[in-house]
Amino acid sequence: MTITIIIEELLKDIRERSHLDVQGMEPDMQYRTEAGSDKNEQLKREIVIVSSALTRMLQRYLNVDDTAQADNTLDGRVGQQLVWELDMSDRRASNKAQPLADACHDYLVHYTLARYYKSVNAGELSNTHSLQTADAAGEIEGLLFSKTPPRYEPADGE
Repeated sequence: MTITIIIEELLKDIRERSHLDVQGMEPDMQYRTEAGSDKNEQLKREIVIVSSALTRMLQRYLNVDDTAQADNTLDGRVGQQLVWELDMSDRRASNKAQPLADACHDYLVHYTLARYYKSVNAGELSNTHSLQTADAAGEIEGLLFSKTPPRYEPADGE
């Protein structure tokens, strides 16, 4: 199973949710707090950290990666998309690709916003998105650790 998150779609959802979050604030505060397109570089840095957290959540089912080197630059870590190749049994993977991709997308959006809002001293908004991050993480774990029931197939002659 392959989970692919398109960075531009992720940024679009982050900006849209942030725009809704700051409605009703005074204009100066709204500008400082909103995760607009002028803050893409900061958001991409947060996405790098958050995608690593998601990788840790998916670790049990990730295909083996022989990469033995890593660094802390954005180059190569956040391109056009984030991709996770999962190796799951048929019973565990059954009908879960889209729900898992959606839950991963939500996790990335909310965790990125929680971290971003914390960095701009918007504690209440950060806490709200932290709770939504926990909900998305619970949904991911539920999808990863559930299976379809086994099928009993009688042997010939029974």
